[in-house]
Amino acid sequence: MEAISIRKYQMTDSKFVYFLVVLTDRIREDLASFAKFGVTEQEIEEFERQIGVFKSSLTDDYFVGSRMEFTQLKSSIREQLLKHLREASLRVSLRFGGNSPEAKLANVPAITKRRNADLLLAAYSVLKIVQENKTQLEEVGQTEAMLAELNAEIEEFKSTMQKQNAMVEARRANMEAKIAQGNKLYAMAVRLCSIGKRIYPHTNSPRHKLYLMYKGKGRKKSETEVEAVE
Repeated sequence: MEAISIRKYQMTDSKFVYFLVVLTDRIREDLASFAKFGVTEQEIEEFERQIGVFKSSLTDDYFVGSRMEFTQLKSSIREQLLKHLREASLRVSLRFGGNSPEAKLANVPAITKRRNADLLLAAYSVLKIVQENKTQLEEVGQTEAMLAELNAEIEEFKSTMQKQNAMVEARRANMEAKIAQGNKLYAMAVRLCSIGKRIYPHTNSPRHKLYLMYKGKGRKKSETEVEAVE
């Protein structure tokens, strides 16, 4: 699995969006001066549009919450599935003997220690044994309804696992997309801030400080220099 891209802006998404919105307001106030550096009204409108797209994209909290819901659901289904696997295993042992090949394949104590993916494979194995020997197992209480219920629970467990895995991938894709959006906005903001500081070159000027993305020791020193349009 490839590593997640690195965010170039050193602040939370909410603070970053706030800074970008305020920056846009500042630029509009100084648009005549920014025009000398090739900045147009259309460029600022596009900047605002991209800020809106970034702001409206799903937050990581959404995916974390959804994943937790699937985890809780999967745990609940797993417990119910294990309960019915134990019952099926007991019936297999009663009918064929505890040391029989069938009983060893349906050994639930060994199954309970397995990871979810391995548990799913083991559950299919138990289901296969029960299906192949359903006539004999009817002698120890196995019914068609029990078999159907076990099959349904296995499929539900499988479906929940797939949905959770899909959510993990969706979260990763969303993070990648949001970081890419944020980094693009960051590059645009660095350029615009650089222009703003060129317009107000005196570092102690209140307007110069309005174009500082970072304050104090955490402030980045390397920023794009932009020449004025003659």
